[in-house]
Amino acid sequence: MKRTLIVATTSYAGMGPYVSEIVNTFSPEDDVCYFFHDYEDDFFKKNVKKELHGKSVFYKQANSAFNKLKNLLFNSSGYDWLILDLCREWKIELVHYINDIPPIKIQRRLESQGITILSTVHDLQPHEAKKAWYKMLRQNIMYKRLNENLQVAKYLVTNSMEQYRNLKSQYPDKEITFHSFPSLVTKEIVDGHDEPEELKSLSKPYILFFGRIEEYKGIHLLYKAFVESAELHDNYTLVVAGSGQLGFERVAEEKNVVMINRYIKDSEVAYLYQHAQCVVYPYISATQSGVLSLAFYYQTPVLASNVPFFKSIIEPSGTGLLFENGDVEDLKKQLLSLVHLDMAAMKVKQKAYYASHYEGAAIHDSLLKIYAMEWTERDLLNMQFGGGKIKTRKQLKAWIKADFLSYKMQHPLAARFTYGENWELFSYMRNLRYLEYYTNKKQKPWDRIFKAYYWLKHRKNCKKLDIFVASNSVGPGFHLQHRGFRHILSGTKIGRNCEILPNVLMGKKRPDLIDYHIVIGNDCYISTGVTILAPITIGNNVTIAAGAVVTKDVPDNCVVGGIPAKILKMKGDS
Repeated sequence: MKRTLIVATTSYAGMGPYVSEIVNTFSPEDDVCYFFHDYEDDFFKKNVKKELHGKSVFYKQANSAFNKLKNLLFNSSGYDWLILDLCREWKIELVHYINDIPPIKIQRRLESQGITILSTVHDLQPHEAKKAWYKMLRQNIMYKRLNENLQVAKYLVTNSMEQYRNLKSQYPDKEITFHSFPSLVTKEIVDGHDEPEELKSLSKPYILFFGRIEEYKGIHLLYKAFVESAELHDNYTLVVAGSGQLGFERVAEEKNVVMINRYIKDSEVAYLYQHAQCVVYPYISATQSGVLSLAFYYQTPVLASNVPFFKSIIEPSGTGLLFENGDVEDLKKQLLSLVHLDMAAMKVKQKAYYASHYEGAAIHDSLLKIYAMEWTERDLLNMQFGGGKIKTRKQLKAWIKADFLSYKMQHPLAARFTYGENWELFSYMRNLRYLEYYTNKKQKPWDRIFKAYYWLKHRKNCKKLDIFVASNSVGPGFHLQHRGFRHILSGTKIGRNCEILPNVLMGKKRPDLIDYHIVIGNDCYISTGVTILAPITIGNNVTIAAGAVVTKDVPDNCVVGGIPAKILKMKGDS
């Protein structure tokens, strides 16, 4: 990998835990150095693990109005010179700006020294806000600067698949990649057991909102739903915990509402989540956020708006409930449903999702690969659930290579000319990839001829091998184990690196079903004789035992079997 310098320019609000949780996944042995812009509270110095301090510089500069204005007006920071010196001294090859996109001037100075710049994009567009005029002016200038800096940037990373797709669409000439959002569960939160003073007199179970109070987080919707529902405010307390300006008028005769309108100490967070009946995230908009990691870690039932970020996580994983964004009546309905639900299954799915997505090892490995600058189009598409679609020659080549590698043929030429089973099955997949390519790419007149050729060949292969895999249904690295009947329904979406044995059928529960989607995650193993009936969602790293009939959603990291299929064990459990 390239020798990397991670530059953290702010610890404001959630940026501090975001940076520290990513940085703390590294070890002193990794070829990574660190620059932290610390404020008066020394957040980074306190929260970055001690063994990394020897490879770190903590630059202290006050978070004053003067410094903010100066940086804003001149589109530069006061420590660009120091970053340049560190790059020369430490022989840095790649600089990762982890909070934002650096100013144009420093980008060009670094590039003139042959240094690659990688920037994390957090929010392409500003969230809804009601602020003082000077704060709104500052926000508008900030986003103007962001767009100027973005035009020059070449390498980008984001933590939201929705934003990844938007960036790819808006900037097709840039190299863009993705890694998961880090957990916000710090050691201080885990070790903390303080009960907030405001909760000590509560007699009813409480519904929680936690986070900095901003207009785009939709707290006014939650408040309105709660005070208008007699069943909710007679039986529960609404607790809104976080600093910020409410931005709406409270009802004079409100019942059982507690506003903890202050900074919440890390030592109080665990108590808030562990004792809550449920947590609600009524966001009007959300690009990316770590709030779900807190709920999933403490296995607190979740209700969230169906903005794309929350929907992309909660809907396929079954880790919570969703309500229609901005719809107070639907929020009431789903909240009443949630507080009466048996939460056991949801909590199991939350635990599994946290283990597979928020643990530090996965983020560490993703970033080391990104820092090696070896990410290909295949890697980018692999990060999308279901693998995306093949639209370019580069993608076609990468996907065929991924399929080939799944067969682990030590002597592919020998397999080809001795009619080996693995070569025959790989050839089936290779032809399917060409069919997908000519189906998805921007069409030219002669492409129809190639599409017809590969379609006919696919039909012939299906009949010959008794295997039907629909076009655009399986991700890269798909492995057909042995010859024999398999039917993968059109509309199915299967992730990367999945393996399917013979006599597997995917179909509908009833012939009249209109919604018959089947979504299967990454790294799944489906044994012989399995039947999967739509509509259904199966998570990542799932093993389905021989002969199982799967009719209900399956969470990540488990083994299922039986008729109907049930969870036999969670992977990783002793």
